[in-house]
Amino acid sequence: MFFKNYVTEPLKYGLTDSSKIVKGGLLYGIGMVLMYSSIFAIFYPLIGQLVPLNFPYNSGIIMTIGFLIGLISLILMIVVSGYFLNIIKKSINKSENLPDWNNYYGLFKTGFVFFIGVMFISIAFTIIQQLINYLIGYTGTNEGILIAISIFISIFQSLYIPIASISYAHKGDFYAFFDMPYILKKMSLEYLAVFIVVMIVTTIITLVPTAIVILIAVFAIIFIYGSIAYSTELVLASGFIGGPLMIILSILYFYSGVYSYRAFTNYFISKID
Repeated sequence: MFFKNYVTEPLKYGLTDSSKIVKGGLLYGIGMVLMYSSIFAIFYPLIGQLVPLNFPYNSGIIMTIGFLIGLISLILMIVVSGYFLNIIKKSINKSENLPDWNNYYGLFKTGFVFFIGVMFISIAFTIIQQLINYLIGYTGTNEGILIAISIFISIFQSLYIPIASISYAHKGDFYAFFDMPYILKKMSLEYLAVFIVVMIVTTIITLVPTAIVILIAVFAIIFIYGSIAYSTELVLASGFIGGPLMIILSILYFYSGVYSYRAFTNYFISKID
């Protein structure tokens, strides 16, 4: 039953309509590409000082474009968050089908609150960790204790966010993100086991295919060009390989997200009073 609820069923659920996974993966991938492009553009003046870049454009214009690209990236990420929220809600209602990709404005509205909630949790844990680091450093406590506490907080944050997210989807109240007594009540050794299994499965979903594709690409380049030394041909080959690889990665990461939310929601509904 454990394997079925937290491995096979969530994996099959994500494959009920592969076109929706592909669409979500592409949106996620475009958002990530735009985000990295935005970071590059915003920090263009600094990068230009470190690495000579002969772009015939004003750095201020490039930074402005970077902010605009970043805004588009953020919108796409929020829409994807809205879709994940729909997955949680439908999973709580024990739906067997993936949500439809329609009403993008609605996905943005619901995803915005969901996105903000998760971001607030992350910021709160970061502040707590920094305060503890400061207090321990101020009191001269052993560095090993500091490292242990930091690891504990990071692990607890990773365990907290999925349950908090599902709690919000279940109650529809923003406070549900921070209802720690309720969230702690949902945690158990079973949840820890589910979390570990989900981490293993998502790693397999994303890293194994990625490693295989990269190895194939490297061997293909060596076979065609005789080496992987820098050359114009290598840059072109990397571009041709990098594009499809990015698409594959985006779809896999999105699918792993669908799987994760489904598995965690399956656990959550088994603990609803």
